[in-house]
Order: sequence, then structure tokens, then C-alpha cells
Amino acid sequence: MKRIFQLLCVGFILVLQVCLIASAKVSLVDSAEARYLRAKTAYSKAIDKHEKEVQKTLETQDIYFGTGSVLDSKQFRVLNADLQYAINKAPREAKYYVLRSKVRNEEGDFAGALDDLCKVISLYPHNASYFVLRSDYIWRSGHMCFSNLQKISDPNLRKALEATEVDYKEKADAGYAKLKNLAIVDVNKAIKLDPRSQEAFSLKAKIFENAEKYSQELETLNALVALSPKNASYLSRRAENLFTLREFEKSMSDWNKVTRLEPSNKAYAMRRAWCYFALGDKERALTACDALKLTNEDDDLRTSRGELYFYLKQYNKSLADLLKFSGLSRNGYWLAAVASDYWELGQTDAALTYWHRSITKETMDDAYRFKFLYLYASALLAHGDKKQALPVAEHALVSYKNAVKIFPDCAAKHGIYPEVTPEDMSSLISKARI
Repeated sequence: MKRIFQLLCVGFILVLQVCLIASAKVSLVDSAEARYLRAKTAYSKAIDKHEKEVQKTLETQDIYFGTGSVLDSKQFRVLNADLQYAINKAPREAKYYVLRSKVRNEEGDFAGALDDLCKVISLYPHNASYFVLRSDYIWRSGHMCFSNLQKISDPNLRKALEATEVDYKEKADAGYAKLKNLAIVDVNKAIKLDPRSQEAFSLKAKIFENAEKYSQELETLNALVALSPKNASYLSRRAENLFTLREFEKSMSDWNKVTRLEPSNKAYAMRRAWCYFALGDKERALTACDALKLTNEDDDLRTSRGELYFYLKQYNKSLADLLKFSGLSRNGYWLAAVASDYWELGQTDAALTYWHRSITKETMDDAYRFKFLYLYASALLAHGDKKQALPVAEHALVSYKNAVKIFPDCAAKHGIYPEVTPEDMSSLISKARI
């Protein structure tokens, strides 16, 4: 009897342990943190998959139109359910709202995404990082955050967005400008809360750059560099800003600091080469270009160096770089650049071939397509082919008339695009008709 009782006790203890373990597992699975981590993992995997699809599309298509949403409808339901559960269990946990904001943004619920950031700020009004997050979202989402404004729980922000929407409907540019101003308000709150917040100054500078307020961007970048004087990224951004402002000597001073901090960074070295050229020091610009050891992974640098070689009248070197560009066959701009190299080298047939290919590509910027039509027509005329030159020259004039409606200064010189006036095109048409 005693033996039976002992066995029953042992059995009861074992059953109790199994129940406790099972209960712990259920508790873990149903905890707010577990649901959050599951949602975070699923979201990260979806983002990674989407980025691979985008890269594949860019490699195989002339123009990237997008590959759909990062998440499908089932994933939205699961993630939203997990995050709502987590928020119900722990309503003061900021990271749950932040992740749900990202999910809602992907779902197209832009006001809902913005409201989640408003809720985080209402919970932690003295945390500068959350104002930076909301500022970043406001200026990046643009007019999309105007939908369902009644969802915005912050009455001041909702009122400001409603007023901005009115301006946007009257004139889009004015609306976007106001959105950027709203974003600046938030980022200034972040800086007031934390005067040493590098992320706040960095974002503020980006917004000013996007708004083409370069003097204010410079002022902000000066503050950012003061916070971290040996940060190559911050110095390079200021160097680019100074270059835009045509302060080439000051820009070069920053590029010298940057290349000393990161001597192996080829992108920085390339930008310094451009600065040499802007200063009129063609010899150093050429030396800097020649010193760069580019690989197949350096597509952007290869086109940049190819363009600079063209300006330096090193046409063979320019051609060598541009012909190695992996996206050449899909890009009208660089096809035209190759044509220009061949033309300068006296290889007329090759130049005509590449100019023809360039103007048939949709990736050619509409603001400048007429210039390459003009160059192509000029080359055809110089080659003695008036029959082909005439329709191309006429097409150039029509293209210009369309472009100037949107880009009033499109006739002026811009980058490798030469200055081409309506008079130039009319003169070319007359010569082709003779």
C-alpha cells in the first residue's frame, strides 16, 4: 500500500511538472514581447525578400516600376494581430508602436502609421529620438499622409496637416514645402530636448538639402561636424554642400580631411577629383582619376570617372570606363555619353549608333532628351545624311517645346548636356532642308 502511495505521489509530481512547463510555454508564446519578436522577425524577412526582388528587377528591366508591397494581405493580418496583442498587454512599450507604424506604412495606412508615432510621443514627450522619427516620416511620406487625417490623435498636428493639405491641393510645391516645415518643427523639438543629438541635426540637414535650402543646410552641417569633427560622413556631406554653393576651396579642405580619415574610400577620392576639376586643377584631377583602382562592383564610380575623363578630354579612358558600366544598354544618358566619346575620337559610325540607341531609351531624362536629339541630328548632318537628320532635328524642336513647359531653364548647359537653344535647332532644320 505504501509502495502504491509513493508511486502515485511521483506520478502526480511528474504530471504537475509537465503542466507547469506547458503553462510556461503558453505564457511565453502569448507574452507581449514574444508576439512583438515574432512580428519583428516576419517584417525583417519580408523586407529582405523585397530588397532582393527590387535588385533583380533593376538588373533585368529598363525601368523599375516596383515589385508590389513588402507584405501580402495575410502577413498584414498576422503582424497587425500580433502587434495589437502586444500593445494591449503592454500599452506603454514604445517599440511596439514604432514597428506597427512601419507595418501600417507598408499597408498604405499612412495616417495610422503617423498616429502610432504620435502615440509614442504622447507617452514619452521628453525623448528626442521619437520626435526625429516623426519628423522623418512626415517629410518622406509627403502628400500620402493627408489620407484619413481624422486618425491623427495629436490635435495640433492634425490641424497643421489639414491646412497643409489645402495648400497642396492649390499648388503641390507649396504643400510639400509646408510639410518640410512641419518636419523641421519636430526636429527642432528634438534638438531642444537633446542639443547634442547627431541624428536630429543629420535629419535636419537632409530636409534642408531636399528643400534646396543650401545655406541653412550648411549651418546645420556645421553644427553636426562640431559635434563629431572626425566623422568622415558628416564632413563629406558638408563638402558636397560647399561644392553645391560653389565654395570649391572650402569644399576641397573638407575633402582633404575626409580622404585622410578614410584613405581607402574610393567614392570620397572620386568626389575630391571632381573638386580638383572645379578648382581648375586639371592635372591633379587627372592624377586622382588615374589612381583609382575600380572593380566590377564600382558601377557608379565608373560612370562618374568616365564623365570626368570626358571633361578632361581623355576620351579613350572615358570610353573604357563607360563601356564597362553594367547598365549601359538600359540607360539613355550614358549611351549618349559613349556616343560623345566616339564622336570626339572621330569614330562617326559608332557615335551615330550610340546616339540612336540613346534617344530610343525611356531612361533618357525628358528635360534633356531634345539635346541629344540635336547632337544626333548634327552628327547625321556632318556625316552627309540630310534625309535622316531632318526628322531627328524636327523631333528635337518638338521635344524642347514640351520640355520647356516643365523645365524653363532646360536650354542651359547642365552637366554633360550642352547648351542648346531653339535657334540652334531651327538653324539645324534649315541646313538639313537645303
